[in-house]
Amino acid sequence: MSRPSDGSTVEDPRAALRQRPTMSEITGRYERMQQEVRDRLAAELGLGDWGSEGAPVRSACVRHPEVADAEQRNLVRWSRPGIPDEQWPEAVRIAGTVAAEHGFSELEVITDRAGDHKVAIRDGFGGRLHFGTAARTVLAVRTGCHLVVEP
Repeated sequence: MSRPSDGSTVEDPRAALRQRPTMSEITGRYERMQQEVRDRLAAELGLGDWGSEGAPVRSACVRHPEVADAEQRNLVRWSRPGIPDEQWPEAVRIAGTVAAEHGFSELEVITDRAGDHKVAIRDGFGGRLHFGTAARTVLAVRTGCHLVVEP
């Protein structure tokens, strides 16, 4: 810890990030979570036909720009045809249950109207699972800040 000139205490951001899983560890966890959500939606609601879109996208950590070997990532996005309104509540329950098993607990309803639904579920590392449906259903994950190299 360092002390700024005003006498307050500032935690070293790199030290705080060392307490988290590395980027490779967290992306592995999140990819498994996405697969489990897709598998459960297919098995329990018949919502298969998922396809991947794009490639992972890396970006600097907004919260810790001074840590050069830390980044955030948008993982591969998954989509399928839209989910009918009558299945949406159960689909959210399934996604929320799987996400909770991976440390995601804070659910935010972003949109909830006929034919257009979106939720975000957050974890303690700043990761966000986005799950929404309209004409297409999208399942996407953005990590929080994690070190790219082993601490």
